[in-house]
Formats: sequence, structure tokens, C-alpha cells
Amino acid sequence: MYCYNCQAEIVTSGRIQRSEYCRHCYADLHCCLNCEHYVADACREPQAEPVKDRAKANFCDYFTPRVTSSKSTDSSSEKAREAFRKLFK
Repeated sequence: MYCYNCQAEIVTSGRIQRSEYCRHCYADLHCCLNCEHYVADACREPQAEPVKDRAKANFCDYFTPRVTSSKSTDSSSEKAREAFRKLFK
């Protein structure tokens, strides 16, 4: 997985515990911003309880580590925007 804050690759063995943090920037790892279910400022898991601070560690049982970096998402969205712009040139 990758840290949401500094994009450092995090190597884990097993489940991410609530108290774990990024060794590079000290951001919490068991948080919404590092979860696969968190998209567009909302959780896609309908049974999860709302969390106020999505960057802080929480007790969510549905937490699934995001395995892609947000940098790769940004670059793919930028590529899509560029392709869209080329359509109308």
C-alpha cells in the first residue's frame, strides 16, 4: 500500500492495526484516506459508520488498504483530460 500523505510505499505483513503509522511522515495508516472504500470524499461501504476526521486512525471494521498510489490516479485522470481536450481541437 501507499501512504495517502507522502505517497511512500508501505510494506505490511498482515492486517493494518489502528495504531500503525507511516515511518516516513508519521501519518496514521488505518484511516479513511488509505482505504479502498473511500472515494470522492465519501465511503462506498454502506454499513460503515460515519467518521469525522478521515485522516485520523479509526476503528472501522471495513478498512481495506488501498493498493494504488494517489499519484497514479492523478496521472491517469490527467491523461483522460488531455485526451478529452484533443477531441475538440
